[in-house]
Amino acid sequence: MFHVCTIIENIQYFLQNSRIREMVLSDPATTAKGYFFYFYDGQIMNEHQMLSHNNLPLVLYYDEIDICNPLGSKAAIHKVSMFYYTFTGIDPKFRSKLESIRLLAVAESHLVKKYGVDRILEPFINDMLLLSNGVNLTFDGEIKCVKAHLIAVLGDTPASNSLGGFKESVGFALRKCRQCMCDSQQLRQHFNSNSFTPRNLAAHLQHCNDIEQGDTEYMRTHLSTTFGISRKCSLLNLPYFDVCTMIPQDIMHILLEGVAQYEIKEIIKKFLKDKTFSLSSFNTNMNAFRHSYFDIKSKPSVILPTTMSSDDNRLRQSASQMLVLMKILPFLLISMVNEDNIYFKFVAELLAIANILLSPVISIGSVSVLKTMIQGHFRRFIELFPQKSIIPKHHFLIHFPETILQYGPPVRYSCMRFEAKHKLFKNMAKNINFVTISKSLAEGYQKSECVYNKTENDEDHPLFSSEKIIGPTKRCHNLQQESEVVYSFFADIENIQSIQLCSSIVLYGTKYVPGQCIIAVSCTELHPIFGLLKKISIVTSNNNQKIIFYLETFETKYFDDDMQSYVVEKPAMAQGYDLKTPDQCLDFACYSLVNHNGISYI
Repeated sequence: MFHVCTIIENIQYFLQNSRIREMVLSDPATTAKGYFFYFYDGQIMNEHQMLSHNNLPLVLYYDEIDICNPLGSKAAIHKVSMFYYTFTGIDPKFRSKLESIRLLAVAESHLVKKYGVDRILEPFINDMLLLSNGVNLTFDGEIKCVKAHLIAVLGDTPASNSLGGFKESVGFALRKCRQCMCDSQQLRQHFNSNSFTPRNLAAHLQHCNDIEQGDTEYMRTHLSTTFGISRKCSLLNLPYFDVCTMIPQDIMHILLEGVAQYEIKEIIKKFLKDKTFSLSSFNTNMNAFRHSYFDIKSKPSVILPTTMSSDDNRLRQSASQMLVLMKILPFLLISMVNEDNIYFKFVAELLAIANILLSPVISIGSVSVLKTMIQGHFRRFIELFPQKSIIPKHHFLIHFPETILQYGPPVRYSCMRFEAKHKLFKNMAKNINFVTISKSLAEGYQKSECVYNKTENDEDHPLFSSEKIIGPTKRCHNLQQESEVVYSFFADIENIQSIQLCSSIVLYGTKYVPGQCIIAVSCTELHPIFGLLKKISIVTSNNNQKIIFYLETFETKYFDDDMQSYVVEKPAMAQGYDLKTPDQCLDFACYSLVNHNGISYI
């Protein structure tokens, strides 16, 4: 049994909120030329005919999750296939909110395997065909013709390949990549995407046709294995959709849960074999590292001896734990390894590649640099670890430079937040009927949507609930002195009525705590300028409120390639604070300060 949430009715309901409607239906903001910030900066969106007024570009996600029923006759682990979608028009500031991710369908996985994923997607395909031509929807008594198109399919490699009609397990295909025609031997010899023939839609359709018209079952199986194609997928019925270019690789599965874990594990094994350090000393340093408050929840787990002796390529760390481990790894190794060590340099190369791939903004110049870096890094991997294999995820990584040109920064189409949505359904499963599990999950989700999204004020919608959460405050006693400081920085503020000091504040899901977080204040031609957040004030003037950050600015000296961090210094002479509103800062991210051997790193 499977249940599909009708996408047209869901769009009608979701867009009843005027703020959401204005955000997703308005023309996209432009990014400075030569930079990639979001979907709209990539070639796919810029060259696509579907970019027009009242158009909704959609992203589809598919994954399989395990839900445990511990009691009764149905006590077992139930595999459930989850299909989500989201609108690319949602501002990146709100994309991390789970409310931006919508449920499309729930299906018991054994039925997906029995009847095929195309059968599950059939209602979705029919609705999208209607939306591609435009559907009249009513909002606040006004009729709007709304169009929608599918612009990307996301998921891990098996799920994405399944939706696209490629071989789910790349081990059973001669052509292992859904973006090019590389074979097993080429995959291990060439590390530049220009060395491979890219797949194209015309050839793909011809391959699908050849497989379908094979004279015998043996011939059809042989062609399927040769081309790495299982079938002609139903998504090809949608206008403009191209399975060869519109199913991008996922940075979480390919890098954080793939290449990074594989390579870092081999590096640690090498140091252990050479007795450079012991596993216990490495774990001791890792546990003793002082994490920032925003990283502590993803503190890496202790690496067990069984993990290091296993034959797989995993470190048994989650994607979020790998993010933290990669940030602190140079500081863990530098106390035990000489910085001129070739393996230490190899770690720095990996982190440099990761820094570009995980950046929220990428310049077009960085794309070509990234391509060269990946090629050189994989060649060094073969030199340093001649007994180890180049895995398919190594090959998938070389396609990211082209994918960035098509879709923008990989963090914008990462699966991390989609996988976080699973927790909602796993919690819901504790109180559902496991006889009709897909129906129970779908209906439970729809009821919760009705409860939480039925708000009289558009600003109270769950999507905006953490847009601004102010922590405990206290009144500023020297109002006149503080007001004069504020006036000197902000010409648009007049007649200050009150100033309150805030112990913490959450903006767009990011928590800022004075004295504990670093903020990128601005940027010069060479380096970003960072500031330590000293205090936060809420200034009320003429019945308007403004959040102001008081920042102690650092001097950025240089970027340390070995530590993959910026080296900063406090000014020699005491200076006053630099006052900024959050919107005036370079980004909304928080950074941490690490002191090592008398040097301050960010």
